[in-house]
Amino acid sequence: MLIRPRSGFLALCLACCFLTSSAPLTRAQNLTPAGTPEAGASINAQAFQALIASNKPIFILDVRQQDEYDGGHVDRAVLIPLNVLADRYSELPKDKTLVVYCRSGARSARAVAFLRANGFANAFSLSGGFMGWTEFQGAKK
Repeated sequence: MLIRPRSGFLALCLACCFLTSSAPLTRAQNLTPAGTPEAGASINAQAFQALIASNKPIFILDVRQQDEYDGGHVDRAVLIPLNVLADRYSELPKDKTLVVYCRSGARSARAVAFLRANGFANAFSLSGGFMGWTEFQGAKK
């Protein structure tokens, strides 16, 4: 049985869900054999942990607010809130892999889009953000 939407609104909602679900900023990427993230905009917690363990040069950027950072953050993370990133991105290294995170992944995806548009091809968003990272860390124990 074919279900027909009674309004164009439902069809629009379904189309938006489809389009946003396939957006490149939401895909989690795995590590390549060389130990760096593949082309794409994000990495998952497992790939991030492997990147940390590899001792390759990485820069961890937290784009949350100060109070969120004070409540807990990834070791070695540097805080530059998203609302000031446009003024401070020149402080970031272009010769390291940048892993960017926020609470759940939305702000970091925006930050990575901005960074990539400004020459940081090595910037990746941590899928699931700090919540996903802490959940992954808890599951390992």
